Amino acid sequence: MSVPPLAPTMRTGWEALQRLPSDADPDQVLSAAGEDLAALGEQLQESAETALRFQPVQVSFVDDPACLEVQVEGPNGGQTVRLGLRVILAARNKDLGPLELLASALVAPKPLADTWRPKRIGQALPPSGDQLLARREMYRLTPAAEEVDSNLNTGHHVLVTGDHGSGRSALAAHFATKYLNDNRGVIWLNLSDPADGPESVAAALLQLERLRDYLLVIDGLHANIPAAWSVFDYVKRIRQTFGVVVQVLATGWTSVGRVVERGEQILDLHQVRLDATATIRQMLADATFLDNDARLKITKLAGQDVHIAKSALDFYEAYRRCPTELDLQQEYTGGTEDPMEQRALYHLACLGVLGLAMASREADQRFDGRPERLHGRNLVHRTDDAYTIGPRRRAQLVVEHALKHWTSECYAEPEDIIWRHLQAGGARAIRATLSRLDQIVSPDSLRHESLYLLSTWDLLEQLASYLERKIDEDPTWGDSLGAAVFAATALTRLRPDDTERWRKIAEPIRNRWQYENPEQRYPIPVGGTTDDFTDFTVHIAEAMRREDEILAQAGNPPEQPADQIDQMVAYQNWVLGLLLGLESSAPADFRDTTRIKQLVAMAERAQEPAGSYYPGRVPWVTARVLIGMSQAGQRADNPLVSKSCRWLIGLLGNDGRKVQWWRSGTGTWNSDEATTAMCLTALTMTGYPSRQQLTEAAGWLERRCERCAHKNRELDLANMLETLTLCSDLSLQPYLKPLLERMDLELRKPPPPPSESRPEERLRMPFITYQLANVVWQTVRTECRALLSDVLSTQRGSAVSPVEVPLNGAGGDVFEPPRLVEARPCGLRPGQLGIWHNASNQLISAINDQINKRAKVPVQTVSVQRSLAQLLAQRDTWQELSGELAESAPRRVLEGLDRLGRQVLDVAWPKLPFPVVYCDESRNGGPGPDEERPA
Repeated sequence: MSVPPLAPTMRTGWEALQRLPSDADPDQVLSAAGEDLAALGEQLQESAETALRFQPVQVSFVDDPACLEVQVEGPNGGQTVRLGLRVILAARNKDLGPLELLASALVAPKPLADTWRPKRIGQALPPSGDQLLARREMYRLTPAAEEVDSNLNTGHHVLVTGDHGSGRSALAAHFATKYLNDNRGVIWLNLSDPADGPESVAAALLQLERLRDYLLVIDGLHANIPAAWSVFDYVKRIRQTFGVVVQVLATGWTSVGRVVERGEQILDLHQVRLDATATIRQMLADATFLDNDARLKITKLAGQDVHIAKSALDFYEAYRRCPTELDLQQEYTGGTEDPMEQRALYHLACLGVLGLAMASREADQRFDGRPERLHGRNLVHRTDDAYTIGPRRRAQLVVEHALKHWTSECYAEPEDIIWRHLQAGGARAIRATLSRLDQIVSPDSLRHESLYLLSTWDLLEQLASYLERKIDEDPTWGDSLGAAVFAATALTRLRPDDTERWRKIAEPIRNRWQYENPEQRYPIPVGGTTDDFTDFTVHIAEAMRREDEILAQAGNPPEQPADQIDQMVAYQNWVLGLLLGLESSAPADFRDTTRIKQLVAMAERAQEPAGSYYPGRVPWVTARVLIGMSQAGQRADNPLVSKSCRWLIGLLGNDGRKVQWWRSGTGTWNSDEATTAMCLTALTMTGYPSRQQLTEAAGWLERRCERCAHKNRELDLANMLETLTLCSDLSLQPYLKPLLERMDLELRKPPPPPSESRPEERLRMPFITYQLANVVWQTVRTECRALLSDVLSTQRGSAVSPVEVPLNGAGGDVFEPPRLVEARPCGLRPGQLGIWHNASNQLISAINDQINKRAKVPVQTVSVQRSLAQLLAQRDTWQELSGELAESAPRRVLEGLDRLGRQVLDVAWPKLPFPVVYCDESRNGGPGPDEERPA
């Protein structure tokens, strides 16, 4: 049997294994691993006997293949663990030490197979004395604490539930300290770290001193529900196998208590509800330096958060006045001015709002060591091997401060930060979060039915593996540009670190298309068209001719007959949209902004005068270009994009000629449902303001889901589900589940031979994978926005200096169009216009949110209908005024928007800069610079 090569060591513990030559035989490898485990076991036993002690007993050649047998003993029982050759080498080469390997084997219900994949194991050793002291500062003796004490004393497992800031971790720290003082053991899991799980418990017991019993604190049960079930199961096995007594004290959201109640009862958990009111009342009573007025102010400021109460009391003691929210924001951000420190704080705060932590290695690499500096100034906390901002309300205040007072172009949206963090955290982080979102609506409520996010992700993992295999076989996908591009963009979502396969796809495409010439109107193929061109010249052309015949028989001949369509130009425009999407999905190492700018410039040259992309008969070509433009960061505030959006909406007609969907224009190639889905996706992704026609089109699409849920319409259905995730509240479960089942079945059976396959067969798997990945991504973003709603009500940029806000958004170049030479400069400066655009976006977002809330009211009373009508009128007014928002905007536009903003947002509407001179008035003897302006 050949031995896989040894990789350079990254972790101590495999010293004997490291000393072996590269051509060592299996016996030598197993013996060396046994030597390392024996040395580690002796080292752990030097000071005191551990809860679980271990000793390699023999290399067994009875099993096939050979393995190392390790005997693990507890106070009343034992277990023999078998470690195979490839398992040992996999752990060794993936930076997993012998202790972690043994813990993994102890938890696994069966011996680890050769295909076992090592994973990082979080620490579960008890926090240090200083850490426990810092955590329990907010603890006070309350009825809830007495109830927990009573349950623990009678040997029960306990789950403490409560709102954010109720002091759950402080209570757990108090009882952990009590156990340690009683010479009893403590194991502490923080489930916000996806590496923490049953393996962490096993690793802790292999290191901790043998005592009569142990308190297992599972902090943040809601953060990783699947891991919690595994931990519960292992707690039972520990007692049965080794006679180790472990008592659980878990903490979590109120809603997670209901998850436990309706789930499998692995452990009998006695639930205790923790209310912050009693704790805060006691904290204020203990603060004898407060007067009654200060107590009332701090009570109001703290709300239901003991951490805010503690900060407010510390502030009052230091400055002899009650703090404001701004005071707390400044305290929690420490006057940080370093941009990288600001970015680190903002990212950690966005994660902290959802109770997530960032591994220290990832945080230090991403932010160049700044998190450790912030930790030294007590602005972030470090738990085990991860950084966290602290309690949720503290995280909210940091996010609010960042959005208001720090440079806006430095920061992504919170939900995007969360998604990227989950991707960086790997499969376990994603699965933990998807599992939670599948079950929990908010910290206080559960879902009635699953979102199928976890099931979708499981299938996507299989689909991603399928794409990887196909790319390795043929990165051109049989010369299918569409299949290759969708495979590349799907893998960017699912495998963000797999940049090499993106390159393997992109290089032949980049070599195949030429678009850098500023005189070119369309991308030009080099060395001949791709195989997709046959779809246009044969399949699409034939479908269009059949459609022409049907329309002619009905007396409605098409304006652009099939025989007059230039299929080459249609194909080139479709390619333009795909190339925009491909280049915009490029990983950082391969991102070429010059290519993106060239393609955006080409889109401007290729656009038809009316706003469409040829042929106007086929709206899905225009939609594909618009989707590519949106992926390239071009939004509806770009006149080019806005013009195409208006053209698409114009196809639906006005009130006198209503049509609720877009026709494909290509007969049976691309259904009306798929075309409507693409057009709605394009309009939504570009951020084009919502209109009644779009609402009606989304409603039409919802009603067509059942028809498209039939077999052989999976492409249409996946397309529609992605669109409805973006622009509808429709429950997707009835349609998503059968789609997942059919795709799972397809993965398990061989593909049809080329002679029997459908024309779109090569495109099928990459496209559906891309759509499903977008469904998961968008759903996670939507759910995170719901959980972040109280934070996101704060709009960014209101305190940013005008010169810091570029006209074209974050990171864009400021473009100033030429002006007429005048006695005085007129209009808004570029930075001022940026502030107006931010305020305008804030305004329409608020209007749309209020419209959506009122539209969802079950009983549409007269007052609700009147309010809805007023909001719709305000939205129409905004659309009319915002269309003229420019540097040279006339007085009526700016004053009208300002008036509308104050009506809708009241005090939340920012104070805006007005021109010294309006351009239209300066040419007609308008008011001078010293005349009164609107407040």
